Formats: sequence, structure tokens, C-alpha cells
Amino acid sequence: MYVHDAAWLSLAVALTVLGVVATWLAARRGRTAGALTAAGLTLLPMALYLTGLLRLVAILIDQAIGLLTGFVFSPVVWFGLGLGGVACLLIAAGRMVRRRAREAGPAAVGAAQPKPKAVPKSSAKPAPPIDDEFADIEALLKRRGIE
Repeated sequence: MYVHDAAWLSLAVALTVLGVVATWLAARRGRTAGALTAAGLTLLPMALYLTGLLRLVAILIDQAIGLLTGFVFSPVVWFGLGLGGVACLLIAAGRMVRRRAREAGPAAVGAAQPKPKAVPKSSAKPAPPIDDEFADIEALLKRRGIE
């Protein structure tokens, strides 16, 4: 056994003892679900030590804390977050403009183009409707004076 293994073993034992106390308190208060959960969590530190994963978990926690503290206290990171936020807003605005242009249809596209010349009305009878549904619509429009 190495010296640093003794430190990891003492950490695992300390966490297990804390878990036993928490389990006992939960069981004493009549919280069966809490006691079972605490018992499961009590076994984890020793299981991690025996499998050699306790050191890995400690390294991961240490790296995560280092990343977060570097993240929170770095003005460069905050500038990068702001820049990313502006980029997301610009992308969303571009999509909204594209969607509105698509919903407006050819009327919005044709607004910039010159309008065709008006064709004079003829007294000729309009073409018969293609479908019975259109005939009803056409009759309604005629009654309203719209041709």
C-alpha cells in the first residue's frame, strides 16, 4: 500500500462514516425512503475506493471546479459569452426575417418590381368557373359588386 493510497482510504472511510450517520438519522425519524437512499449513497465512497475510481472522481471534481472558477472570474470568457449571445440573436433575427418574407409571399417580392400596366376592362363575359365551388364564390363576389 502506498502512502497516497492511505489518504484515499481515509477519505473513503470518512465519507462512509458520514453516510452511516445520515442513514441512521433518516431511519430513526421514520423516513424509510430517505434511509434507503442514504444507505446506497453510504456505500458509494468505499465502492469507488475499492475499484480505484475514487481518485478519478476526485480529479474530475477538481477539474470541474477549476474550469468553473476560471470561467466565472475571467473577463475574456464573459466577453466571449456576450459575443455568443449577440451571434445567437443575429441568427434568430435572420430566421425571423426569412420567415416573414416567406409568409408575405410574392407580394413582398413584387413590391420592389414595377407593376404591370392595367388592362382595360372589356364588356366580354368572364370565363366560366372551372369548379362548382368557384362558381359559388364567383356568384357571391358578383352580388357584392366585386368582379
